[in-house]
Amino acid sequence: MRQIFLGMLSLSFSGALTGLVLLLLHPFTKRIFSKKWNYYIWLLVAARILIPVYVASPFPVTGGMQKTVPQPEQTREASMQAGKSQEHLMEIHERTDEGKSAPQDAARQAENPETPQDAGRPLKAAAWIWLMGAAAALAARLAGYRRFVRNVRKNAQPMADGEILRLARDMEERLGIKRMPQICESPEVSGPVTLGLHRPVIFFPAGTGSASDHNPYRGPQLSLVLHHELIHVKRKDLWYKWLYQMILCIHWFNPVLYLVRRYLDIDCELSCDEAVVGALTQEGRSAYGNMLIAAAERAAGPGGSMPATTLLERKKDLKERLGGILHYKKQSAVRLIASFCIFVGLFSLTACAGIRPQSAGMVTISLSPSAAKEDGESMDSQDQEEESVLESFGKALLGLFIDEDRFMSQTFAVNKKGEPWRAYDEEELIAGEDVQDKWSAYIYSRNKGKITSHGFVFDGTDTILIARAKRDTEITLDSSWDMREGRFKLVHVTPQGEVLVIDDTGEQNRGKVSLAEGRNVIKMVGQGAKVQDLSIAVSGIHGSDFDGVYYSEAEEYLQNLLNGIRKEEGEIEKEKVMDTLYMADDKEVSEIFAAMLRQGVTFSPDELQELLVYSDAALSTGYLADAVENGDIGPLDEEQLTAAIPYMKGEGRIRLLGAMSREVTFGCLEKWAPYLEDEEWEMLLLGYMDKNELTYSQLLSLYPYLNEKIIGKLDER
Repeated sequence: MRQIFLGMLSLSFSGALTGLVLLLLHPFTKRIFSKKWNYYIWLLVAARILIPVYVASPFPVTGGMQKTVPQPEQTREASMQAGKSQEHLMEIHERTDEGKSAPQDAARQAENPETPQDAGRPLKAAAWIWLMGAAAALAARLAGYRRFVRNVRKNAQPMADGEILRLARDMEERLGIKRMPQICESPEVSGPVTLGLHRPVIFFPAGTGSASDHNPYRGPQLSLVLHHELIHVKRKDLWYKWLYQMILCIHWFNPVLYLVRRYLDIDCELSCDEAVVGALTQEGRSAYGNMLIAAAERAAGPGGSMPATTLLERKKDLKERLGGILHYKKQSAVRLIASFCIFVGLFSLTACAGIRPQSAGMVTISLSPSAAKEDGESMDSQDQEEESVLESFGKALLGLFIDEDRFMSQTFAVNKKGEPWRAYDEEELIAGEDVQDKWSAYIYSRNKGKITSHGFVFDGTDTILIARAKRDTEITLDSSWDMREGRFKLVHVTPQGEVLVIDDTGEQNRGKVSLAEGRNVIKMVGQGAKVQDLSIAVSGIHGSDFDGVYYSEAEEYLQNLLNGIRKEEGEIEKEKVMDTLYMADDKEVSEIFAAMLRQGVTFSPDELQELLVYSDAALSTGYLADAVENGDIGPLDEEQLTAAIPYMKGEGRIRLLGAMSREVTFGCLEKWAPYLEDEEWEMLLLGYMDKNELTYSQLLSLYPYLNEKIIGKLDER
């Protein structure tokens, strides 16, 4: 155990040395390299601590803590000579001084009472103190984590809102997440929190699934929050955090590692922000920043000592995160090459940099009992007992990663009088649009006709594939599941509306499905179904045989909508459009928005904001200004402009503001102040003063946003 303790100390100090180097470089690397690079570079600290390998530097080092290491040949030869000399002296001693050795040994012990065995006792005591401290740190973290999870799960309920679940499924498909995390509501959290390693769960505050105006996670904010949490899931950030928590338990006495942990947590959120905003337009980034500001007002994270991810862990990190969003830019090729070179250099430095304990020459530290025996040492009964304690300690560490799945034991209530329940036996409902009463899953993955789930609760119908066949053809369908409750089946809806059952047993099944010319639909249908180990895969689809292949009704609707707009045919249903925005690119959303404006469709403030976030903002703002000027829709009111102005862009924006410059209130000026340009300020402020008196206190509140030219014009008035 003493050798294990010495090895642990060596690795701990080596890790601290690596951490100090990275901390010194961090102010420079965070300005130059990506947030992702700055996040994962902390893995070098973990690697230096966990991997007991030291690579000798090719450069000679003098001074400090490093000693000159004897060459292997010299060491072996010197040891053999020393052994022979010792044997020769022993023979002389036995022949000439027989019987005097005991008194002489007693005299030497009296002169030097500290024997090697006595000298090792403080080290052994320190080793036991370390082990007890590690056990206490582990127990405290486990107890705190389990208490936190118990509180969060206590009154949690699976998310029942179909819109949120569909949005999450589609976003997971776009991100390439293989296992869908469960989404729940809990009254014990004030903001989104993700927990769990093997089977992560995203917890939203209670009421997220409601349509209340006070619900902060509706509209575009919901998709941004989901995107943030799913990035954490995809990158397995919880594994990273648990790894570092275990390092802190073992090296509980090392202050440098606690400092590194704090920077790691900050860089984790910054890199996640970077991944999210990289997929957004400039207006979307503004919305993301506003969402973080709103989260800071109501959310409190679980704290750095808790292995969980949340939207905003510490309010004092908000300024840095907003700065990262504001100054986001893609990495150039030069910076990517430079970051790789710096990483290689730091990796080499980490491999060579180490502090190794030495005494009486070179000490070989072995972490395995077998290696100690090879060096001529034997383990006594006490050492064996110590090794068994260490083995138990190791098992306790591994036990942290065992996550119990209680999903299938939960009770899910369904409405037995609604259409989703009746659909199982009524072909007309199956052949129509999807209807659902209950949809909840544990570790769900869906990607282009391939669906897997460890646990799936479903009531109603859900489309797996829509294939518009040019001619009669065949596809292959594999399916299997373990039926726990209710009924579940896969069906084929033919172009004539006939419903054919493909599989209703769940046994391992692979077969051909014949598709007739026209629109064919593959659906899953459940009636209070609770299934386990669900697996469905559609294959054998060749593009030349089909006019269109879609994997949801929303995807098909979006394509039909765009085709109709381009042919100037059909009337647009606003509710359906708002449900499918996330599936279209920004210019397609602007195209749909323009068509809706031409048809005189009006929008609520939230709907207008959502359309601008998902679209090309400059195009959409111009279309909106044209619609107001042409009389297709009425002038925007104060609430609509307040919701839209952070996301409006281009010359259409000043036209919209000019349309109500005479009706603007001082409250509008205060709300819009951070977003107005100088030309807009001059138009709105002078228009306001034509009808209203501007008081001194009002002027003071606006003063930070005004330039000298505008202030000069105010002085003239």
